[in-house]
Amino acid sequence: MITPEKTKRVILPWKISWMIIFLLVIPGVLHSQRIITGKVTGADTREGLPGANVVVKGTTTGAVSNLDGSYQIQVASGRDILVFSFVGYQTQEIVVGDQTIINVTLSPEVRSLEEIVVMGYSEKKKTEIASAVSVLDEGRLRDVISSNMGTMLQGKVAGVQVVNSSGYPGAGSEIRIRGTSTLNGNSEPLYVVDGIIAGNGDPGIDPALIENVTILKDAGATGLYGSRANGGVIILTTKRGSSKPQYEFSSSVGLRTPDFGKVQMMNGAEYYDAHQGLFTDTTGYIDKVRFLNNYPKALRERNFDWVNTIFKPAMIQNYYLSASGGSEKYKYFLGASYFNEDGTFMNTNFEKLSLRSNNSYTFSDRINLNGNIDLSVSRGKSYDYMDMYYTWLSSPWD
Repeated sequence: MITPEKTKRVILPWKISWMIIFLLVIPGVLHSQRIITGKVTGADTREGLPGANVVVKGTTTGAVSNLDGSYQIQVASGRDILVFSFVGYQTQEIVVGDQTIINVTLSPEVRSLEEIVVMGYSEKKKTEIASAVSVLDEGRLRDVISSNMGTMLQGKVAGVQVVNSSGYPGAGSEIRIRGTSTLNGNSEPLYVVDGIIAGNGDPGIDPALIENVTILKDAGATGLYGSRANGGVIILTTKRGSSKPQYEFSSSVGLRTPDFGKVQMMNGAEYYDAHQGLFTDTTGYIDKVRFLNNYPKALRERNFDWVNTIFKPAMIQNYYLSASGGSEKYKYFLGASYFNEDGTFMNTNFEKLSLRSNNSYTFSDRINLNGNIDLSVSRGKSYDYMDMYYTWLSSPWD
């Protein structure tokens, strides 16, 4: 039989052993469980990402970053892995280790998307369109200096013919899609600007204010816009604002020279000698007396160059300035363009000043308000056809 005193002596060492083990293990557990803090930022903006997800991999333990991207999460051990994710950015995983502060920079996630085509009333993927469609972006449009859309499209789209109606500064161009479709009707394509039908003929919007151009070239365009689209459809999308403030300035300067082809004008002496043939009789003899009475010999020394005096190299200038920005709901765009073209023919020129304002406000997912204002003023001096006619017919001594 065991006495109480003996039992106490046996149980006491056993309790002490467990107490020692408890005191040794608990600090290690408390040491492994710790709080991790840090900040999640975007590589593109260098700013904190609010609402980023921070999760301990393989568990349901997680946290969400606050407005400045800061977060706080508890981990069980240094072997835990933190998974950082945010919409539009690449997910990143980091092993905790001995760290207590972990700052993470997430890179934007770039994905290859199918090309979207603006159809005037809607937007569709290019693979969903059965019609013959060509799309030109801003980079392909502004590789030439011009104030009209026809010159911008010349030689860039298959099946689209551009004919310059005249050579004077600011002259428009005639655009034909798939040739002339009617003998006495209007063959001009139908223009649609930001979803609004502008009619047949160039609406006069400065090319510098256009973001992209979509051209519908086959008969399928009449299914969208009716019989007015029998000459094709040109859809213009003007520039819009973005969430971030952006400012753009560009200037272009060019030089245009007259082209006379293979025509070579006579100088004063050559022209004078050629006139002697007008005074040849039936025997082939030149009546010098009558010739000198009409054309004194002093005229042979005169050599005024009418063609190179009337026609000169001329400068073309184009200046563009825009500002855009806004917030998540409101976006604005304000652009101005100045175009100045001097004519190669004396005393001819063309100037155009264009202003455009695009504003949009999103009330909800279903209600969106857009306001577009386009203003332009132009002036120029053309030439009289007879002035150009007499430039070539005037003699060097006139």
